Amino acid sequence: MIGEEFWWEAWKIQEHDHRGDGGDSVILSLYTYKAEVVRVIDGDTLVLNIDLGLNISITKHIRLLRVDTPELNSRVLEEREKAKLARDFVVERLPSGAEVIVKTYKSDSFGRYLGEIYYSENGVQVNLSDLLLEHDLARVYCDS
Repeated sequence: MIGEEFWWEAWKIQEHDHRGDGGDSVILSLYTYKAEVVRVIDGDTLVLNIDLGLNISITKHIRLLRVDTPELNSRVLEEREKAKLARDFVVERLPSGAEVIVKTYKSDSFGRYLGEIYYSENGVQVNLSDLLLEHDLARVYCDS
């Protein structure tokens, strides 16, 4: 069971209400869930056990939104090495059982849901996609 203290931290991951009135109204986004890491597939795909509420959970592959990491099965050795660095970077921060918040979006052509994954590090909410970009382990990816 994911700790209630962590769930309340999710309230920090909010979007401003874009009504154009300049107000500071804040709402919690739909499709934002607490989840637990089952395993890391590669630098940009994780398997999460997502808590849907009411004692209902589902296990899904989540593909990080906005980023692309090198492929583990690349034919190019240097690319595979970079892929392992990205995967290991994520595993260090989000081992199996780690608590996260996931904001999900539509599924991709492989049946994975796209999402932003947040976790708490030293009391600060961290966006995994942004962190991978900051450490030069991923490139910006726009699915058109």
